Amino acid sequence: MDTLKAHLGTHLFDLVPEPVFALDPGARFLLVNGAATRYLGRPAEEIVGREVGELFPPDQAGRQREVIARVVATGEPFLEERVTPIGKETFVFQYALCRVNGPDGAPLGVLGMVRDVTALVRLERCYAELYERATDALFGIDREGRIRVINREAEELSGYRRDEVESLHFSEVVPPDEVERLKRYFEARVRGEDAPTQYEVRFLHKSGEERWAEVRISRETSSVGAFQASVRDITERKKLESLRREFLHLVGHDIKTPLTVIQGFASALRSGAYGELPDPQRQCVEQILDASRRVASMVERFLLA
Repeated sequence: MDTLKAHLGTHLFDLVPEPVFALDPGARFLLVNGAATRYLGRPAEEIVGREVGELFPPDQAGRQREVIARVVATGEPFLEERVTPIGKETFVFQYALCRVNGPDGAPLGVLGMVRDVTALVRLERCYAELYERATDALFGIDREGRIRVINREAEELSGYRRDEVESLHFSEVVPPDEVERLKRYFEARVRGEDAPTQYEVRFLHKSGEERWAEVRISRETSSVGAFQASVRDITERKKLESLRREFLHLVGHDIKTPLTVIQGFASALRSGAYGELPDPQRQCVEQILDASRRVASMVERFLLA
């Protein structure tokens, strides 16, 4: 016990705000801090020196002995969350255990900590609910470029079920000629360099249909992934834009052809190619030329829009 105290430092031990405790390999309490005494509801003198079976119900104590023995034997840390009803409230506590070794490498026991993560769990649940109810398709992507989580809208947009799309690399759901550009953006973002945060891209629906999407990328701060992609299907908008361009091109061509003829004959009349015109007729020809030039300018603007 004294060796473990010296190794851990009891002064620092008591400064930790969370419940912290140390047990020997036989599951006997060696040290507890003030927060641990409040958590267990007993003074330190009623805890230190006692085996877990003296403080907890048999089934709980048996589970604790198994975990302590495994941590001591393997050196692998243990982490677990437990839901605990207290009065009318339900709390979530996170339990962590790690092995403590002496200077010679031999295990002295285990160090444990308990954290109340109720508020964090509630916040994550709230975030998950908002994530699920979002009107945009959301994709959580890790730093390797793999899709780790999607919401209901993303299932609708992609045609994939969650278990089908999660763990796919983003390059697997876009056409081959889009891969290089998107990888360049993604790798720059991972390195912390400037990269577009909003762009349009073609993607592949599960059915094999090629569709258009507008993508907005933001850095993810929760456990969902490294980045979040908010995606909107703009396929119909792209189709309308294409139809509009075709319409303007056809209409522009149909208008420009007769305009060219009108301007040609009007210019010939003004130059006297068909004989000199009296002033009233010359003024009419000038008005025809002026009006045709304005219409031609309008057509050019439409075609460039």
